[in-house]
Amino acid sequence: MIVAIASENKPKVAACKKVFNDLKDEIGANERLSFLVKSIESGVADMPLSLDDLLTGAKNRTDKLSKILKNENRPADYYIGLEGGFFIKYVDGNTEPVVFLESWVYASNGKKGYWGSSGSIEVPAEISKEILNSGKELGEVIDKKMNQTGIRSNEGTVGILTKNKITRQNFFESALLFALAPFYNSTIYN
Repeated sequence: MIVAIASENKPKVAACKKVFNDLKDEIGANERLSFLVKSIESGVADMPLSLDDLLTGAKNRTDKLSKILKNENRPADYYIGLEGGFFIKYVDGNTEPVVFLESWVYASNGKKGYWGSSGSIEVPAEISKEILNSGKELGEVIDKKMNQTGIRSNEGTVGILTKNKITRQNFFESALLFALAPFYNSTIYN
């Protein structure tokens, strides 16, 4: 079974490998799992700032990867697009938004596809305001705040915010499990 992942980001790829290995029996991967990893542009802003951008970015990555591989005569059994970013909500008439960090996945078998989400964590206003006011990406801002480099390729901002109780990989694992549910639990989805 071939799983095509539309990202080379370490936590995203690790999440896909873990979930597919955990679901081998349920998804009918009787033979060895093989992962094809390719960096694919999302077609949305580098720092998604809306639910629409998150959903669109994940689906765009999946659709683009599927098209590329089919044109190269290298079809996969599953195509996975992953997108992380902000969901901004004004609550209770407040003038300042509440900003949530979320991860979204779009999983397709080339015929049908489904979305899944990680859930959300509120981002501290100090961090979200810098991003919203400067246009910088979250990875750049969190690296500077923590005086580190490469956080997005390791524990991710969610790892920093939760003291690694949940990492970026975990965030994408849950999103992928939700997106794949119609495939591994087809009885209820048919």
